[in-house]
Amino acid sequence: MELNETHLFREGGCDVGQGYEERGTTENSKGNGRRKKLNGRMKSKIKHEALKIPMISAQALADMVQSTSGISVSERTIRNALHSDGLHGRVPKKKPFIS
Repeated sequence: MELNETHLFREGGCDVGQGYEERGTTENSKGNGRRKKLNGRMKSKIKHEALKIPMISAQALADMVQSTSGISVSERTIRNALHSDGLHGRVPKKKPFIS
């Protein structure tokens, strides 16, 4: 805790006032988090391609994104985008052949 001019401890509300003086508003400032590589439009395009060609690989989708938008993304990013849309890799259950 810091001491102010009257040698009293600053309270938590003083930070709000300081932010108001600096920015002119009491709203929170924009976060500095990592920016998303894929926007919503690109994610929906990836989902559309995956539904159109169910056996397409994540690497092929990453290459498609690279060629259309110029954004280099990894296979894991493609899989995360598909998982968020509810598309997961499935393997059919092995069943014995009936002869």
